[in-house]
Amino acid sequence: HAETEGNVFRFFQLLRLLVDQGIIIFKNRTWSWDDADLDLDLVKNSTLDLVIRTLKTLPRPVQEALKAASCLGVEVDCSAIDRVLQTPSTPLLQKAEDEGFLIFYPQTGGYVFAHDLIRQAACSLIPEEDLCEFYLNLGR
Repeated sequence: HAETEGNVFRFFQLLRLLVDQGIIIFKNRTWSWDDADLDLDLVKNSTLDLVIRTLKTLPRPVQEALKAASCLGVEVDCSAIDRVLQTPSTPLLQKAEDEGFLIFYPQTGGYVFAHDLIRQAACSLIPEEDLCEFYLNLGR
């Protein structure tokens, strides 16, 4: 609680990263870890930094789809991402949904980010020096 300050989103991002890195293991309905393996720098990172680290573990094409989606607005559809990436994006966006980063709305056929910090983290994956060119290419 001291490290997550009661923030449930931060707690789950931290837990996810620790599990993904094999630091915390869930086996036989029990969580286990070795205190010596805990990365205190990781625990002290901001929630945004935790999300960025988690996004960086995704396959590169999924990261590219999330970067494009983050710049296109709150809700995006596959056809918009298809045009930007010049490749079918449905499997990429479904992978991001499976990982809990996006939510699909069948009524509109669009995806939204599960949390605003995920959208912010995806956008921050675009290097600052490439941001203008990235937006220019999106506009075309």
